[in-house]
Amino acid sequence: QWFIDNYGPENENPLLTIDMLWEFFYDKGRDMLAHDIRSVLDYFTRSSNQRLDPEEKRILKTVLLLQAISQHAGDSVELFIPNEKNVDSAFEGTDLDGGASRIAERLVRDKVLFHKQLGGGKFQYAAYVNEVSDAELEKYKEDVDKKTTTSLITEQLVDKTTVTEAVTLGGALKLRYELRYVSASDFDQAIRVFRNREAELENKIPAVVCFAKDDKEASLISKKIKEALQDGSFHVVFIDATTTPFGKDGYEQYRNEMANAMYQQGKDGTLSGQYANNAKDALKKWKNRIAAGEFIVFSETKPGGERVTSMEALYAALQVANREKFRRCPESEYSVRPEMYTPSALKLGVECGATRTTRQTFASSNVKETLNKSHMLSKALSPG
Repeated sequence: QWFIDNYGPENENPLLTIDMLWEFFYDKGRDMLAHDIRSVLDYFTRSSNQRLDPEEKRILKTVLLLQAISQHAGDSVELFIPNEKNVDSAFEGTDLDGGASRIAERLVRDKVLFHKQLGGGKFQYAAYVNEVSDAELEKYKEDVDKKTTTSLITEQLVDKTTVTEAVTLGGALKLRYELRYVSASDFDQAIRVFRNREAELENKIPAVVCFAKDDKEASLISKKIKEALQDGSFHVVFIDATTTPFGKDGYEQYRNEMANAMYQQGKDGTLSGQYANNAKDALKKWKNRIAAGEFIVFSETKPGGERVTSMEALYAALQVANREKFRRCPESEYSVRPEMYTPSALKLGVECGATRTTRQTFASSNVKETLNKSHMLSKALSPG
């Protein structure tokens, strides 16, 4: 009757859409709802959801109503499953015609909803229900706080990478440098290992890439680097990435999401997995910020550090350090194709050096990358 009294064929939205049933089902009738239905609909009252714009609230109400009804029916009725097709169909003929699922995807990106996998490449939109109280969640947050920064940077992300891969080397630099990724907790151990392996690594440049969770850790790393260089027994290049720490906001997001994931283990595997993915997303954002940020490169010849403002500048600084230590190495004297330094090319490289010819990987149409001049190849492969 309310709809009949307030809407007509000349209104912008003349159709009774699912979100309009919210007042009837929830605002007025919540006390009579079954527990499993109300636990889903209560999600709308979360304070963070009140900041959504009117269109987003309409879509959220629709998804919650469909999710609650479908869940109550054991997800046995296709029409009630809050998938992309049904969400779009719910607003067909209205001002959101064709755009409802796009708004739902926006809510997924904003971590209001998530994709609950149904198998066969299909999914439904779902809310983060079954939340735990702050008091219960606190003990799980304390467990997260026990993780070292090194465990954070080596944690596998959704795309199978890690934060450490924000700083990687290719071509000749990859073969020349022996990298270790550390935080304040394992810095001392890493540089001692390098010192003990000095004879073994005589043709390598040991390098330590340093990460920090916050400014306090960054300050500690800086102190440790200076002490190591002053000691004089550690012949290591330090790549200081603590100029881009995880930060308070990033860590709090990771901490909260991972604590929720731990709480949901054994209760709701799908929801636990989604919270874990959200936590890993916070790490991925940190990884991307590191890759796009600044670094400080410390070495025995530059104990005060050299600030570089991009990844390309970092590579250039490492090339300089390489030339200083290995003055006659091929990568210092010649600009050649990176593929020439891959292990699979070594056998062919020896053959080309012995016969003073170039072919396949060791041939290039780029004159700046060619080794066609026999004296260049001979010099590059000569002892010393």
